[in-house]
Amino acid sequence: MTMISNSDETSKKSQDELGKDLKIVKLGPIHWLLGMSVIRDLKKCIISLGQKAYIDTIVNRLSLDNA
Repeated sequence: MTMISNSDETSKKSQDELGKDLKIVKLGPIHWLLGMSVIRDLKKCIISLGQKAYIDTIVNRLSLDNA
């Protein structure tokens, strides 16, 4: 499960609450999700998703890396 919240405090409270009933592993801030890069800017309230790795895979699969 991936958890996203509007603040680290809210995230911690939610994780603590879930931890009462479930065994959870806290892996820290997210960097990758379903093959996409995730960039968080909490000050600006922005979450950016990138698909560069997927695009690179398709380019290589179709032998377009020198096109």
